Amino acid sequence: MNAHVSPTGLITPGLLTPSAAYKPFRYPWAFDMWKKQQQVHWMPEEVPLGEDMKDWAVNLNDGERNLLTQIFRFFTQADIEVQDNYMEKYGRVFKPTEVKMM
Repeated sequence: MNAHVSPTGLITPGLLTPSAAYKPFRYPWAFDMWKKQQQVHWMPEEVPLGEDMKDWAVNLNDGERNLLTQIFRFFTQADIEVQDNYMEKYGRVFKPTEVKMM
């Protein structure tokens, strides 16, 4: 068990100690960083894709669609690899929920 003992003798759980409940957060800064991370990408309901779908079907030739498809596949796989490694290396170590959310 990982914990910090203050000069007054109070034991504070550390990053390696699981949270007993979702809130209150022991590390509010971690939750704040998670909220910031959520703001750096678009949510599907925020982006109208109707025109893009028409452009994909009508304005791109087969070669352009193939090139873009390969690029999308690459970035999707790269994101998956980063997440897998993050969870393998850090997700098992850090226990507080708000830290794992990052």
